[in-house]
Amino acid sequence: MKRKASSGNNNLTTKKVKRDYQLHTDGFEIIPTSFSSDYFIDELKEIGDDGYVIFNNKSEGGDDKRSQTFLNGDTISADMGMWTWAVRSRLTQKYPNLTPMDAVVLKSVKGCRKQLPHCDYEQDLTFATTQDRDIPLGCLICVMEGTTLDVWPKSHRLPCLHSDITDSVEPISRTTIKLNVGEMLVFRGDLVHAGSSYQKDNYRVHVFLDSDKVFRNKNRTWFMDKANYIKL
Repeated sequence: MKRKASSGNNNLTTKKVKRDYQLHTDGFEIIPTSFSSDYFIDELKEIGDDGYVIFNNKSEGGDDKRSQTFLNGDTISADMGMWTWAVRSRLTQKYPNLTPMDAVVLKSVKGCRKQLPHCDYEQDLTFATTQDRDIPLGCLICVMEGTTLDVWPKSHRLPCLHSDITDSVEPISRTTIKLNVGEMLVFRGDLVHAGSSYQKDNYRVHVFLDSDKVFRNKNRTWFMDKANYIKL
């Protein structure tokens, strides 16, 4: 399905379009919004240029070409503050059981390698027994063209299962989701995913939607590249 890039003002509003993906069926969904990235992209880039390095594909040697910077309300402009407030409000409205936290600018410079497949939350008994409405989420917000995320559709719920069960699961291939400016890709905390490689500098925003039912160990990821149902 082709998704038309939106234009308009700085306010986030929902547009009625067909949904190709369902959050608790595929493990992720795409939320179209309408806002002008040109209005604040320069500030986001300036913020993103001051980040610290986060992991890439260690099996290929890794690199220092992916970084993140927290969007701190004390240091951003009033306009950026209004935009982040609009993002949080939209997410809170759609996912009322969760709390938007830790908004960051992610930056990848040209030549940035892909990440290893991973989950952002520990896949333990607590996570496995949490109801869908309380499952924590991640949200990637596209603010410039060329933004992508690698996902393994329908891989959610599998990380909590024992290998005796998942041995019978047909390996899942990676799908690269390309976003248009203004779209938000929301994914479950147990969806196997990975940051894409980039051949051009790219900036995007990521927000965690935390649950009071599931603890998130900050700055931790759980690698899934050895899982028998993940095809690299």
